[in-house]
Amino acid sequence: MKTLLLALLFNIACFAQSNINGTLVLNDPADHDFVVANAWVILQQDSRIDSTRVDNNLHFVFKNVTHKKPKLKITPRHYPVDTSYDLNKLKEGENEMAINYSPTCPFGKTGKVCPVCHKSDDVIPIRYGLIASLEKKGDEPDKTPAKRTYKPGGCVVSDCQPEWHCEHDDRDF
Repeated sequence: MKTLLLALLFNIACFAQSNINGTLVLNDPADHDFVVANAWVILQQDSRIDSTRVDNNLHFVFKNVTHKKPKLKITPRHYPVDTSYDLNKLKEGENEMAINYSPTCPFGKTGKVCPVCHKSDDVIPIRYGLIASLEKKGDEPDKTPAKRTYKPGGCVVSDCQPEWHCEHDDRDF
């Protein structure tokens, strides 16, 4: 009898199912119609993949979700990076979530003008890739600190990354 009860409790614990209710929170409200027409929310659980559309209020629901490492993805691509949400981090009994979402790259919309201070005098470009400086052999390196003319952005180049850096506000945009 104890074995049967333990087996029953094990099955209930392993195959417990719940609903996941979510809302996309748009970074730019102008994207609303595009997101309603094109966005898919994809749920991956082990080998099972389910998908649903968002409604006009940007809500989505998945029913009968087991808690076996579920992950969510949103398409079209989520900027600034393609993001996957690990639902194992939801607290026990929690099934509502709000996800900040932007289907378009948020960078490059303001040009060289800082979105914080609205100035361009302390704005420098961000350079990506390997940046090397050449010095002639035997020349003494210049020890005087020079004002930066660019900010190194790293070696990884993607289709959505900031192009400018404001020295005054320490902000990439």
